[in-house]
Amino acid sequence: MGAFEGFEFAWAKEKYPDLKPLALAINVYRYPVSYVVVKRDSPIKDFGALKGKALSLPDIGQRYPQLFVESQTQANSLTPEAFFSKIATPDNIDDALDDVVDGIVQAAVADKAGLEAFKRRKPGRFSQLRELTHSQPFPPAVIAAFGKVLGAATVKRFEVGIFAAGQKERGKTILTLFHLTGFEPIPPNFETVLEATRKTYASSLVAASRK
Repeated sequence: MGAFEGFEFAWAKEKYPDLKPLALAINVYRYPVSYVVVKRDSPIKDFGALKGKALSLPDIGQRYPQLFVESQTQANSLTPEAFFSKIATPDNIDDALDDVVDGIVQAAVADKAGLEAFKRRKPGRFSQLRELTHSQPFPPAVIAAFGKVLGAATVKRFEVGIFAAGQKERGKTILTLFHLTGFEPIPPNFETVLEATRKTYASSLVAASRK
C-alpha cells in the first residue's frame, strides 16, 4: 500500500495497470483546481503578461499548483525560473494572497479551498483580488495497492477505518496536519480525470513524479 500525489498516480497507473486505487484524500473538494490570481485593478489580462513579474507559490505540500505553473510557462517556451522575475514560497496561502493585495508580488497561486478560506477570514482583502486563470481539475492524493496483495477482508477493514477517520478527534487532528478534510471512495469518473491529467501534462508528469 502506498500514497501518491494525484498526478503521480496518473503516471504510475498508466505504467503499472495493476495499481488499484483504494481511497482519495480530500481537502474540501474532491478534485482540486489551481487558480492564479492578481490584484483586481491590475492591468495584467492573461498568464503571458506575467512574464518578468513576481509570483507567490505557497509551499504547503501541494505539488499540483507547481505542475500547473510549469505547464503555463512551458506554453511560453520558458521554465518558471526564467519566466518570472521572482518566485516567493510562503508557508501558507494567506500570506501569498496578502502579498498580491499589498503589491509585493503581481500574482499568486491558490486552490479553491484556500481562496474560500481567505474570503471568510479577510473579505475586504479578498474583494481586491480577481482570477486570472485556472487549471482543469486535478486528481487528489490517492492511497493505492498493487494487484491482489491485499485480500478482500483486509481492504474492507481498511475502508471502514479510513472513511471514518474524520469522525474521531484524533483522526481530525491528523487530517488537519496534512491539510485534509477526509477520505472518499473512488468515484466512477476517476479514470476520466486521470486520463485528462496524463494528456494535459504529458511533458511534465514523469519529471515531476521523480522530483
